[in-house]
Amino acid sequence: MSGFQSKTYEYSGETNEWEDILIKKGIKHPDSHLIEKGLNPDDFRKVKEEEEPELTYDPMEDATVEQLDVLEDDFDDERALLSYREARIAELKEKRLRDRYGEVINISKKDWLVEVNEASKVCSVVVHLFQDGLVECQLMDECLIALAAKFKYIKFVRIKSTSAIENWPDKNCPTLFIYEEGEAKDQIMTLKQLGGLSMKASDLEWALVGKDVITDSEMVGDPRESDQIAEESAAIGAVRMAFVKQSREYDLDDAEDDYDLDGL
Repeated sequence: MSGFQSKTYEYSGETNEWEDILIKKGIKHPDSHLIEKGLNPDDFRKVKEEEEPELTYDPMEDATVEQLDVLEDDFDDERALLSYREARIAELKEKRLRDRYGEVINISKKDWLVEVNEASKVCSVVVHLFQDGLVECQLMDECLIALAAKFKYIKFVRIKSTSAIENWPDKNCPTLFIYEEGEAKDQIMTLKQLGGLSMKASDLEWALVGKDVITDSEMVGDPRESDQIAEESAAIGAVRMAFVKQSREYDLDDAEDDYDLDGL
């Protein structure tokens, strides 16, 4: 008896690489390979339409300028290609203009009108009033540096509190003023609502998300709540491990009672 088993192959309407080349060059009609395989092009197209939903996403919309240059020779509609390229270049220019900061800028009182009020007419401006020697202000600086690098469309500036506002009390530092459309819209005073000395950049980010300063954060919830859940889970896990360890010790003691090991 033969060791081979017979198999039945179904005709496929898929083209191979050589057929794709012939079709692209116009040497072969797209339907001819179906007819050669005994398939009805109309029936096959009907099946394909049922299997494959119509695509509404145009990959050309997300193509880079370099990718569009590569496609230029193969793209028939030059006007459409030019339109895509112009749109991508405009987006890049807008992004460069939008993401123009990226760091915390030191300002003086005489700079305030231009660097804060005027600048806030085109973007959100976060002003840090700090005082030298305060650990809370140093922590705020660290968090602001991280956020400035992450959200470059927001202008972050810092100024010594008493240089900006005479007799501003140290107990109010750090203070953040949020400026939009030329005037102060909101403020955050001290680290109390941000987690105190345990504040992290994510805590400040979430606070600025809530004030609509940061508009493209990937955060979906208060990080302090996540940290609290993690701490509670860790505590529960530690209690469980201690219980398991204690149970094993009890089991070992019971085993020694059941067997006279000294008599063996």
